[in-house]
Amino acid sequence: MKEMLRQVADLINFSHDEISEINEGTNLAFSDKILHLIVIGILGLLMLIVIYPVVKWLSKKGYILAITGIYAASLVVFLTVAIEVGQKVTHKGAMELGDVVYGLIGFLIFFGVFAVAVKAVGHFKSRSSGPKGFGHRSDTL
Repeated sequence: MKEMLRQVADLINFSHDEISEINEGTNLAFSDKILHLIVIGILGLLMLIVIYPVVKWLSKKGYILAITGIYAASLVVFLTVAIEVGQKVTHKGAMELGDVVYGLIGFLIFFGVFAVAVKAVGHFKSRSSGPKGFGHRSDTL
């Protein structure tokens, strides 16, 4: 985990230095805060351009639970990495990639149980309430 974070930090530092050099070589001379605004804004936009069509397609197919799971999984990864970094900073534990992986696996297991429960409830509701049911847009993975 430490090595992976170090490599990510090196890439970020290299990119930061390159962008700073470009900024200093122009007449614009943006402040560090404005550079963060521009760079993170562009990265976020690029992510939206990639993610939006996928979510739109999943939504059209009725895979709302899958969309929710993807969103929750991204938050779980963020949270587990934050916990690991916190352990490193506070010296209250070892920062390990394995902890992040196991945390994500735990989420996937519990998400799978939840998804099966949602399907089962949808199936049983459909038997008692008529045409709506298993495979309906509201309970489709």
